[in-house]
Amino acid sequence: MAQVIDLGLASTTIASIDPYSDVPDDVNTNSDLPYSEKKTRSLKISIETIVMSALIFIAILAWFEFLRTWFDTVFSQTQSHHFNAVYNRLWYAIFVTSISLILVYIVYHIANSGLADAG
Repeated sequence: MAQVIDLGLASTTIASIDPYSDVPDDVNTNSDLPYSEKKTRSLKISIETIVMSALIFIAILAWFEFLRTWFDTVFSQTQSHHFNAVYNRLWYAIFVTSISLILVYIVYHIANSGLADAG
């Protein structure tokens, strides 16, 4: 739909952008164009999506830290390889991943049960 913005002496018409026509929607009467009746679905970004993405990112970082420690230990210049740090990073990555998955499940369950919309 076209909207009129009045900026003092100058007025500007801002029309929605259509990839097939540069005519504003209220003037466009050609209904055989694609996307004229059906609008494409837009991505709904919510707080739940951001929280779940952040938790998954934290778990991925824990696994990257484990891989970096393993790589540094295996390909170190010294002859002795101490794998205690690798084992500690492995358990850390498993712990962080399990906590992240539990929290992702809780956030997903709350988001889909309707409790998030009650406020």
